[in-house]
Amino acid sequence: HICDLWGIDVQRIRVLATRENIVYGVYINDVPYVLRQHRPHMHSHAEVSSEMQWTQFLNDNGLAIPKPLASKKRQSD
Repeated sequence: HICDLWGIDVQRIRVLATRENIVYGVYINDVPYVLRQHRPHMHSHAEVSSEMQWTQFLNDNGLAIPKPLASKKRQSD
């Protein structure tokens, strides 16, 4: 199950898009979230980390965008 990669328990899940990434809409405690799964070998670890850092920077500086959350695998890298 895709949510096992993040260690989360969801109420509902559905696929929103399948293009370069697979994007899922999920609900956790009635709050909507979006999970984006990169396809294997599509992006390097450095590219994904850079995007997550940039997203976090924008969020920390007042831009209301989704906060990045690394999968359990990425957290252990």
